[in-house]
Amino acid sequence: MKIAFLLISFCFSASLFAQNTNESYGAWSEPAGGMRARLIVAPGRKFSGIDYAKTYLEFQNVENSLTSKQILPFELNCELRTTGGKPAQRGGGPISSAVVPLPALVLPHDSTLRINITGDGCTAHQSGGTFIYLQNGFKDQMWAIEKDDTSDYFLQGTFHIDKPKDFSTDGKRNWFGTLQLPKVKIPRE
Repeated sequence: MKIAFLLISFCFSASLFAQNTNESYGAWSEPAGGMRARLIVAPGRKFSGIDYAKTYLEFQNVENSLTSKQILPFELNCELRTTGGKPAQRGGGPISSAVVPLPALVLPHDSTLRINITGDGCTAHQSGGTFIYLQNGFKDQMWAIEKDDTSDYFLQGTFHIDKPKDFSTDGKRNWFGTLQLPKVKIPRE
């Protein structure tokens, strides 16, 4: 009985720490200013044969000190391309949602923070396939991949924060700089 309990406990705890196999993880960017980041894309909600992909931006504090990083409002410019480098078709329809800018984010020492950068309230004008919509306080970026398109697609981006006037606020270090986010493959069924 004890062995069965231990085996079930082990399997349950291992599942808590496993990466979601439906998600596609990009490589970490090169660190800048003690921080690195990456893109993560996962299948999202499905509606009328369209997969509205979920996209996340994950930060990691890799500085060898006990300092927290404060991430102020930022720019994120992404592009979606095929394996051969061909840009993806821009897509999307009317938007009916409020854009709520992200507040300043705090990234403690030796920690990771994942935020959802998926936009909501947009209509895809396509007959199926995958739709990617990034919002969250920066330029709307939308792409449509038709269901009969067999190409592999990759999302990559540039994350940027200008140097703030006040380098430190409330004892936290305001991060600034540019991170080149390596490409991540778009998961498709």
